[in-house]
Amino acid sequence: FLQISEERDYRQKMISLQDLVHTLPPLNFAVLKFICEHLKRVSEMSPRNLMTSKNLAIVFGPGLLQSR
Repeated sequence: FLQISEERDYRQKMISLQDLVHTLPPLNFAVLKFICEHLKRVSEMSPRNLMTSKNLAIVFGPGLLQSR
């Protein structure tokens, strides 16, 4: 994920990201899908909760993309 984030070409970045996500084990894929759907719902309520996609990235990005 971190390598893909450095890609400059948006189209290639999206293709690489999609390819990588589809290599995840089924359970990991399901968890990632659930988290993304939840964060989308939260961001849709940003006028009330002030959690824009940028704010969500600040809060959740480090935990979701930490390298081990």
